[in-house]
Amino acid sequence: MKDTVKNLEALREMMRKNKVSAIIIPGTDPHQSEYVNPHWKLRDWVTGFTGSNGTAAVTLHDAGLWTDSRYFLQAEMQLKDSEVTLYKEDIPGEPTVNEWLATQLSEGEVLAVDGKMFSVVQAARLEEFCGENGFRFATDFDPFAKIYTNRPELPLGKIFEHKVEYAGESATDKISRVLAEAEKKGAEAILLSALDEIAWTLNIRCNDIDYNPVAIAYVYLSEDKKVIFIDERKVDADAKAFLDSIGVEVHPYDSLQAFLEKLKGVSVLLDPNKTSDTVAHWLVKAVPVYAASPVALMKAVKNEVEIEGTRQAMERDGVALVKMYMWLEKAVAEGKAIKETDVAQKAIELRGESPLYRGESFGMIAGYKEH
Repeated sequence: MKDTVKNLEALREMMRKNKVSAIIIPGTDPHQSEYVNPHWKLRDWVTGFTGSNGTAAVTLHDAGLWTDSRYFLQAEMQLKDSEVTLYKEDIPGEPTVNEWLATQLSEGEVLAVDGKMFSVVQAARLEEFCGENGFRFATDFDPFAKIYTNRPELPLGKIFEHKVEYAGESATDKISRVLAEAEKKGAEAILLSALDEIAWTLNIRCNDIDYNPVAIAYVYLSEDKKVIFIDERKVDADAKAFLDSIGVEVHPYDSLQAFLEKLKGVSVLLDPNKTSDTVAHWLVKAVPVYAASPVALMKAVKNEVEIEGTRQAMERDGVALVKMYMWLEKAVAEGKAIKETDVAQKAIELRGESPLYRGESFGMIAGYKEH
């Protein structure tokens, strides 16, 4: 019996105990990330599918996995004997998650999710879907704390400063610009949930997620209060000194709820597509201002230092790729059997010859023929 079959049954047992008829499990995390730390790969644990894009839905008697065309072959292999059916996104005749659930649930039954894993917008759409079909909607169902016994812990890698010589702008200046944009939208403060936006705004980096130099954290910014919510074990003396220098306090990662619940009368900008539904509901006495985060557009406009850094990185990477192509042509001419994984490993090796190499920015895609 595959582990996923046992995991599915453990999940269904929790559903029965809580009178839940269906659950949706996304492939994201509380920060709405596309790529996530293993701690939050809950969909993977339930289905066995490990692609970066995919959503699972489980009822008491059936289960489905929805993903896009990049992963059809992978999903077919990984879902074999898992009791999970593959549904192909954007393919005519294939049901969407909601269309499938509409055929699985009866009026009055409960569709549940963990609201931390769904944005404000996503949760609102699901609530509307349930209302239209006579289902009940719950956003407080998190069964994995009890059934995922060997779940990976959150990472404890240290954060570090991304120096101005590479960023081209100080964190202090960025914070001022972010608050000025929030004020234009009628907010006195802003809560950042997206990990890339936090890394850019504070000029910090970490290695909490493969291929993404980000730290798992939240950031609250106002004129008189600036806080990063992060596991304090990740902040060493150097990082603490840097955060102090830009006026940012360090609070425990799991203290965000208590902090937000104490805010009174403060207007706080939340991006409804990047803030989880659960976090938004913690603003019980504050005034949420739902608007697109200004950070996304700000960090999209690169300054001269960033542009020059990109040019230099592309030059270094170009050298590594030319060396790889030369190695590949020679190996093929000599009749050596080369696999796609050999090519990917060689690229990593040659890129690593640069003294500035800090790891891959994306897993290499090396394909040939049917692969």
